[in-house]
Amino acid sequence: MQTLAEDLLLLALDDDKGTVSWQEVTAFPYGLGGALLMDLALQGRVDRADQQLIVGDPSPTGDEPLDDALATMVASQKPRDATHWVRELGARKGLQEQLARRLVARGILREEDQTFLWVFHSQRFPTSDPDPELALRAGIRDVVLNGAEPDARTLLLLSLVHTCRLNDSLFSRDERERAGQRIADLVAGEQFGEAVGKAIAAVVAAVAATTAAVFTATVAPGAHH
Repeated sequence: MQTLAEDLLLLALDDDKGTVSWQEVTAFPYGLGGALLMDLALQGRVDRADQQLIVGDPSPTGDEPLDDALATMVASQKPRDATHWVRELGARKGLQEQLARRLVARGILREEDQTFLWVFHSQRFPTSDPDPELALRAGIRDVVLNGAEPDARTLLLLSLVHTCRLNDSLFSRDERERAGQRIADLVAGEQFGEAVGKAIAAVVAAVAATTAAVFTATVAPGAHH
């Protein structure tokens, strides 16, 4: 079964370019980190106790990215909150490519090597089979615009869509205000998704503040010369 992390990546990737929008490049990994936490919760491995996330069942899921995340949490010396784990799991090097290559193996994406200035290489993952993403988008739209009843998994995905600001790619300009309000109403009742969504937002805000501070310290002094 496709994971929430894979769903989120599929929705975020530009179908033709095979990359995540430059506006989301810095923030998106933490969305994936949050998605891993939600996937583990859906599989009964992780739960929320007070303000902390705890591992209730350390047994492997059989899914490599999820088991890597689970092992990281099990190895922790003490329970940590969602913000800690969003930051920790989202910072894992190569996570996005690992998830994308799983979708390549299923024929949903294809992998292309992009060379810049004949030296620098990066990987792109354009869409090969659009049907899975189209079905995913249709399901989301059915819940948000047509009032279909969402299951627990869909509520968590909507929380990720909302937090990662993917609404604009899912809904037309005329639909966005109504869709945004409907999603906010739906995810407000899902405690785990809401907690992880707030954690993603907090980490992204902290990263943005740090980046801005570094830029100001580096560039601003030179502006007076």
